[in-house]
Amino acid sequence: MAFHTRTYDTYVVLTGPSAPSPWTTGAWLTAAQALAPFAGSARGKAAVRCSQIDKVTRKRASFGRLGWNEASHRKWTHDVPETAPWTFLGAEAWAPSWTQCERDNQAPDFFVALTTPGTGLRDKPLRFGGKILVALACDAPQDQRDRLREAVVDVARGLDSPLTVHQERAWGKASYGGFTAAMNDLSIVGLFQGGDPHQRPLDLATFEESWTAVPL
Repeated sequence: MAFHTRTYDTYVVLTGPSAPSPWTTGAWLTAAQALAPFAGSARGKAAVRCSQIDKVTRKRASFGRLGWNEASHRKWTHDVPETAPWTFLGAEAWAPSWTQCERDNQAPDFFVALTTPGTGLRDKPLRFGGKILVALACDAPQDQRDRLREAVVDVARGLDSPLTVHQERAWGKASYGGFTAAMNDLSIVGLFQGGDPHQRPLDLATFEESWTAVPL
């Protein structure tokens, strides 16, 4: 199996514009606890990497090695985003780690990406406050896939999601001997149709690919 051909139950939770940002400590610890049963892999431990900018130096902030555990979560999340010393850009978790996936030449068993609303128009109304992408390989046992759906619904409800969607999706799309549209890029580019998603109705038509709404 090529790296990009592994298929996933893929969910995107758009968090409520008035809900706590999902990268705040309390919100993320609750979400991470719901997703924790899926973050283990027989191939190796999960690893987290985070992209944030130091507000003073304007350089990329360093958090050291991060895993899927409370101590690590508390290192990079924000207690009070307005006074945090960093500007949050995004975070992602791979189970097993991306280095192990490279060694195995196999995409992860479980993947999570957390990103901002994706707009510089902070003085304009937002349709959603953040994005959480959750993906579990479809070769996982069916009962585990069912439990993930329940966990995603719990996360979505807890963050007042106005829209949560699902599709079965390959890690990437074959292109010129490699692949494009990788899962780990999807929450940043390729998720929505062109233009600002905050300036149009928040429905299935706003997405670039075909998704199904998840009842909450």
